[in-house]
Formats: sequence, structure tokens, C-alpha cells
Amino acid sequence: MAGGKSLMRTATLVLEHAQLHVIPDRGAAQTLAWEPQHPEWVSDAVVSLLQDSGGVPTSLVLVVGLAFLEAAQPALPPVASDVQHRMLLADHERFFVTDGPLAVVVDGAWAFACEATTMRDWWESFNAIATVRAVMALPTAIRLCGLTGTWAVPCGPGESGLVTVSSRGITDVRRSRTTNSARADHIASAGADAAASTASGATTGAAMPLDVPTCGRLLGTRDGVSLTDQLLDATLKARLVSQGRARHWRAAALVATGVLLFAWALSVRQARTIAALRVEHARLEALSSAPRAAQLRMVAAQQEQIILDAATGDADALASPLGALARIGAIVPADAFVQRLEWNGERWRIDGSAVDAARLVPLLDADSAIVDVQSLAPSTRFMDGGRPRNSFSIGFRFSGTPSAPMGAGSGHTP
Repeated sequence: MAGGKSLMRTATLVLEHAQLHVIPDRGAAQTLAWEPQHPEWVSDAVVSLLQDSGGVPTSLVLVVGLAFLEAAQPALPPVASDVQHRMLLADHERFFVTDGPLAVVVDGAWAFACEATTMRDWWESFNAIATVRAVMALPTAIRLCGLTGTWAVPCGPGESGLVTVSSRGITDVRRSRTTNSARADHIASAGADAAASTASGATTGAAMPLDVPTCGRLLGTRDGVSLTDQLLDATLKARLVSQGRARHWRAAALVATGVLLFAWALSVRQARTIAALRVEHARLEALSSAPRAAQLRMVAAQQEQIILDAATGDADALASPLGALARIGAIVPADAFVQRLEWNGERWRIDGSAVDAARLVPLLDADSAIVDVQSLAPSTRFMDGGRPRNSFSIGFRFSGTPSAPMGAGSGHTP
């Protein structure tokens, strides 16, 4: 295993507004001036720096700086990270101001987004140098490196950024114009945040400048980065999954080829040699178990996605919370927000808010799979960010299930 790790060399590229940090796994980190709209202009310079530091690595990790990120706290439902990622991609305009497709990542209570077209341009340019195995937002990279505290990080021109990380994860992300008063307010506030986080084990004191090379090297030494920790859109995610699958199968093919050649070369030897070869064959098969297990997990995930996609027409799928959410989400307007989903074994209940809550009962009642639609509580009008909204509490059941009053049986809240 140690020998295998030594063959894998990873360099980290930290992308800032006007600078590109090249952090090899060995040798000194270097900084290049670059145009983010034209990453191909610095490709040759990056290759030259990496060659001077022991050769071009086998893989790259891209870290996207705060200058290119939007941050939000979307309060998503407590579902699997992969489902949260798909929800954020489908409804990103509720949380981010950037128009067009986005690459997003959910990190605890926080979510970060970057323009997807720009992200794909970076990925394609740097993937031509070495395989890009991970694309990350800078706050997530700081968390994965275990760097707790309040960090002053590079941002856009005339801006300052602060990222606070505790043992529980990312607790604060700020970005503002750099003026003397604003900078003083940010540093003082950062000091207060750090002092407040002492009980949770975070580093105390005012904001400290982030050591970008140290952060980059720590990322390069990681065995891998989960897809749920990466800043991706659907296209990039599919490419990384396909890339990893191809890499695993190539490794398995090489192992299988080696076993066959080895067996043929030793076929004329005595039985003792053949017995030893069988032991070696079993060992090599064990090495390929991880890629095969990864393939099985991928197939299971695809099957789950098929269930979700078919939820609008499959009565059995509607028996699950995710299936019910998928069917409801296809019916209600985009401005409706479901805060609570409850099931007592026969009937479902949804609580939340919408711009026009009175429309929801007729919309649900018009769906052939939904029956016995009832409003369970009076609607309350309130203001949300200067816009009027109305609360709703609606009960219903899916056709094919017995009718029962709301509250009968054991309630279950997903």
C-alpha cells in the first residue's frame, strides 16, 4: 500500500481573482498572474513550474477561492447529501443571485455556488495537464484540512473575506468591501466569533491570514475527496464519476492481464510453483474488490434515482417520504416551501409557506394520485424579506391507501 501511494502524486491549484497558486507535493509553492476567463493562457507556465518541482503529477485538486463563490444558508431538509445537492441545483435561484447554471456544494448549514460554465472551462484546461480528481470551494478545503479558527482569505478586488471553522464545521463565511472601517468591523467581529467558539474547541483570537501553501499540501496528501464535498454541477459530477469508474476498471484490467501473463509464464513449473501462483492470484483479486464494490454502490445509487424520477407515476414509490416529496414538488409552485412532512401510516400532512397558499389545495386535489385533500389549519399571512407569504397546513392521502382521520396511529415525521 505504501508503494502504491508513492506512485500517486497530487498537486493543488488554488484559484483566486488575479492569482493562481501552484502547490506541488514537493518543492516550493509558486504564484502566477492569470486571467480567470482564459485559463489556457497559463497552462504552459503551470506545466513548467510542476516539472521544476519533480515532474508533472498524476492528478490535480482545484480549490476555488472566495472571489468566485456565492455563500448561502439554505436550510435544506435533512436528507442525504446527494439529494440535497440535486435539490440545490434544481432550485438554486432561491438562494443565489447568479443567473444561469451553477456548480454547488452543500457543507453543513452552508452552501456555496460558482458559475458552472466558468468551472467547466477551468476543469477542461487543467485536466489537460493532469487528471483533475477534485474541485472544491475554499471554505470546504479549510474544513477538510482541520484548520479551525477564523481565517482571513483572499477575495475579489477591493474585498476582504473571512471564514470561521470550528470542530463542528463551517460556522461563518463573510465577504465585504475593504475599507478601513469595514476591515476593522470584520476583524473585531471575527475576534468575537472566535472567542465565542472557544467552548467548541476552535482556535481563539482575531482573524489570521490563511497559509494557502500549507492548506494546499494538506489537501494533496488526502487519499480522496468525496463527491459530496466537491463544487460540481450535474455535468462535472457525471464526468468525475465516469473518470473514476474508468480508472478503477483500467486498474482491474491491468491486474487481470498481469495475472494471466504470470500464469502462462509459470505453467511449465512444478505443482509447488502453481500453488504459489494461485495464492498470488487470490491476492490480486482482493485488490480489485474495491473497484467492484464502488461499481455496485454506483448501480444502487442509480436505482434510487430511477425510483425518485418515477415517483410521479408509481404508486409504490409514493409510500416513501422521498417519493411523496417528489410528487408534491412536481405539483406545487416553485415559491412553495415545505418545512415539515408527516405521515401517520395512512395520511400525509405538509406544513410550510407559499406566496398564495390558497392555491395549493385545488392543485393537490386535481392530481389523480392524491385524494381527501383538506386544509388542517387557518392560513397566517406574514412578511418574508419584504414579500408577503402565507402559511399552510394540508392533509391528504395517496389513492390506494385506506382513509383514516389525521393523527390516527403512530405519526412519523421524516
